[in-house]
Amino acid sequence: MSIWIVSLILVVTLYLLITQRIPVDVTAIGIIVVLMATRILPPLQAVLGFANPAVITVAAMLMVSQGIGQ
Repeated sequence: MSIWIVSLILVVTLYLLITQRIPVDVTAIGIIVVLMATRILPPLQAVLGFANPAVITVAAMLMVSQGIGQ
C-alpha cells in the first residue's frame, strides 16, 4: 500500500515543481511533512538531511547571492 502513496506523492511533487504553482521551497518542506504524516519517513530521518554540510553550503550560497543581488 505504501508504494502507491509514495508514487502519488512523487507525481504530485513533480507536478508542483514543474508548474511552480506553489513555491519550490514550500513544496520541498511539504513533501517532508506529508511523508512524516503518512509515517513513511520517520521524523528523525526527515531532519537528518539538514545536518549535511552540502545543504548548509547551498543555503549559505543562496543567502550570499541574495545579498549580492540586492
